Amino acid sequence: MQAEPEQPTSPAERDYRRVYNIWAFTLFGAVSVVAFLVLVLRHHEIATALVLGMAWGAVPQGLAWGVAGAVAPGALIRLRQFLIRGNTGALKDLGDHFSRRMGAEGPTPWENPTACRRVRRQELIQLAVGERWCSPCFSSPLRSTSSTTRSCPREPGIHRSRSS
Repeated sequence: MQAEPEQPTSPAERDYRRVYNIWAFTLFGAVSVVAFLVLVLRHHEIATALVLGMAWGAVPQGLAWGVAGAVAPGALIRLRQFLIRGNTGALKDLGDHFSRRMGAEGPTPWENPTACRRVRRQELIQLAVGERWCSPCFSSPLRSTSSTTRSCPREPGIHRSRSS
C-alpha cells in the first residue's frame, strides 16, 4: 500500500512553524543560560554547569509536551502532524518511523485510540523519568570547596560537615 503524497505546505503553515521554532529555541536558550549561571554561582565546575545548563534548557519543552500528551494525546498528535508536515529527507524518515511506532498513521491519526493510548503512555513515562532526573540537579555543588566535608552516602554529590 503506497502512501499518498503530502500536499505542499502553505506560506501560513510555514510561518506558524517558524514562529514555533523561534519561541522554542528562545525558551531553550534562556533557560539554558539561567541554569548555567545558577550552577556556576553554586560552585559547579564550568563543564558540568555547561552540560547541565543545556540539559535544563530542554526541561520546559519536555514538561509542556509531556503534560499535553498525558492530558490530550489527540491534540498533541495533531500538533505534531502539523509541525512535521512537508518535511523531507531524514526528518521525514524519522517522523514516519515514530508515527509507525505510535500507530499515528493515516489521514486522521489523532482519532486512533491506539495511537492516543501509546502517546499518553510515552508522555507519562517521559514525565516520570524527567522528574526523577531533574529533581536533584540543583541540590548542592558536585565538588566540595572545603576540606572539612565528606560526601553523604545516601545522596552522591551532597556534602555535610564532619562535625554532624
